[in-house]
Amino acid sequence: MLETVRSRRRFGAAVVLLLPICVAGGYYLRVQRDQELIETASHLVNNNNSSSSSAAPSPARTPLTSAQHLALLRESAAVQERLEMLDRKEIQLEKDIAELQVKLDRARDKRRQAAEGGPGATAQRVVTEGKAV
Repeated sequence: MLETVRSRRRFGAAVVLLLPICVAGGYYLRVQRDQELIETASHLVNNNNSSSSSAAPSPARTPLTSAQHLALLRESAAVQERLEMLDRKEIQLEKDIAELQVKLDRARDKRRQAAEGGPGATAQRVVTEGKAV
């Protein structure tokens, strides 16, 4: 397939042109879907607030239509997915913070040893908690 220069150029052009278009299309569709879910949820919340805030006793609640129920389920799934993603990112950030703190402590120890021991101290291995670092 990629045996000739011409075929490699075609493949490269296809990757360079199609990949960004597909990514942009996917992003656009995701944003549109999110906006639709937000609008549907806001309409449902507004309808619920307007009916519950009226001074007259509220009539029996009408059950949700299948489209409204489906929209609520989709919104719930999207919110749950976002929460899980944020939880994963939070865990990763905590790991990164701990790793950076360890690196900062090592750098401080090396700087302190260099200041105390002179220029030859940086060549020595730093031993912390029984492990060579």
